[in-house]
Amino acid sequence: MDNELSLWLITELDPDCPDTAFGLYDWGYGYPELTHHSLWELEKSQNMHCLLYRDRSFVAKYPISVYTYAANEAWAITEDDVLLRQAYETLKL
Repeated sequence: MDNELSLWLITELDPDCPDTAFGLYDWGYGYPELTHHSLWELEKSQNMHCLLYRDRSFVAKYPISVYTYAANEAWAITEDDVLLRQAYETLKL
């Protein structure tokens, strides 16, 4: 993963605080994390240095726990099916 590329797999929005999203975040430094984040902050960073877009073609094949495990193994969010399958089997889901 390019260090200038940040990725978010947002899985849910807080119904009590619609500005708060939860998901897997990777700021491009090799330390992806499952956390909450402000959509306002994401929009602010878009205006400063990055482009945000929704990938409507992305379809999750596994639970977010599998993507998190694979991302920590790969040091980046990945869609590599081999890594995701290994993570799935390791987690015994």
